[in-house]
Amino acid sequence: MRPGESGPADRVTHREIGTEYLLIPPLLVRPKRWHTRVELREYLYDVDPDAIDRALDDLHAEGIVHLDGERVRVSACARHVNELVGDVIEQEDER
Repeated sequence: MRPGESGPADRVTHREIGTEYLLIPPLLVRPKRWHTRVELREYLYDVDPDAIDRALDDLHAEGIVHLDGERVRVSACARHVNELVGDVIEQEDER
C-alpha cells in the first residue's frame, strides 16, 4: 500500500469506541494471557454485553486483539505500541 491509500482497516466502523477504550486496560494488564469474554463482561459489568462483543469484533478487525471463540488476547503489535507509548510518557514525565 502506498502513502495516502486506504486499506481494509481504514474501513472499520467503530460502533462502540467508548467500550473499546474501556476494554484495552484489562487486556494490557496481562498482555500475553488469553482472557475470556466472560471475564471482560464481569470487568465491565455495567456495559451491555452486546456492546462488548461489537467492540471486540471491531478491535479484531483492526488487528488490535486476537479472538479465538470465547478467548481474547491483545495482539503483539498492540503490546509493542503500548510499550513504546509507556516509554514516551515516562520520558515526558522526567522532563
